[in-house]
Amino acid sequence: MIGVPKPFPSIWVTWLARLMADEIQCHWAIWFRTRYNYEKLISGFDLAKWNASHQDLLRSRVADLETEGCAVFLEGENWFEIAGRSFLVKVSGKPDIVAMVGDQGFVEDCKTGRRKHSDFYQVLIYLLLLPVSHPRYRRLSLAGRLIYR
Repeated sequence: MIGVPKPFPSIWVTWLARLMADEIQCHWAIWFRTRYNYEKLISGFDLAKWNASHQDLLRSRVADLETEGCAVFLEGENWFEIAGRSFLVKVSGKPDIVAMVGDQGFVEDCKTGRRKHSDFYQVLIYLLLLPVSHPRYRRLSLAGRLIYR
């Protein structure tokens, strides 16, 4: 595996959350992923199956939220990347769902696997960074929710 240096170090919220929850055994792996692009080795993880399951859960949750009268924004619509003087790296993320009703917003992350401590940290980071990165969410009173299958 040969890594190509990134123009600017960048880390995904999911990686950061796993570090905060102490779920990463090899901190060097995150350091490397933050600084280099590389080709991943084939693993036994079934990405297509996970994707289908995750999309299923998202569709179900969106239907529930719309029934409750919420405006719903999904994944790519919530994508953010923050870099600045106080950040040594870019921090990027895309919460699964942001639902809004009035001046209340709910940042939701849908999980199809087992519960992990990092899930909690992931949503906390979204709650911190979304209002800074998205004008749409700046004036909302935000709450986080984890949605498990």
